[in-house]
Amino acid sequence: MIATTNFHTYTNKAAIETANLALRMALLINGGAAVSVLAFIGGLASKERFDVHQLAPVSASLVLFAWGVAAATLALALSYFTNYFMAGIASSKKKIFEHPYLENTPRTNVMWWLNVISHIAAVIAGLGSIICFIIGMLGVRSAITHLM
Repeated sequence: MIATTNFHTYTNKAAIETANLALRMALLINGGAAVSVLAFIGGLASKERFDVHQLAPVSASLVLFAWGVAAATLALALSYFTNYFMAGIASSKKKIFEHPYLENTPRTNVMWWLNVISHIAAVIAGLGSIICFIIGMLGVRSAITHLM
């Protein structure tokens, strides 16, 4: 029983750390892509034969990367709330002196639902961040192809 509890604790901790790392990487890749696009736009703008219409397709992808950063930041905040509500579930249980020694309260159910909702929303926001990155990169590729 104790080995199972320890395994669950270790696995849960590893899952939380991995999810946190994945969200930070989504934030980093979108932010890095935005900086790269800004540098590319700066390079285009410094050319002698510069046409302002060349910037529109490239700069459109910049907006997607900004949305990717926002989605990753939102996912990080939601992951905090997921952990917060999980702790709320544990602290809301009523302690009793018979097996199973803890009993759900109405607050436990509310915390459980808030936990599930924030967990699902964090996953959706994290995936949204990655989708913004992919669509943004495809937009940059298309814009560069049309520039040549």
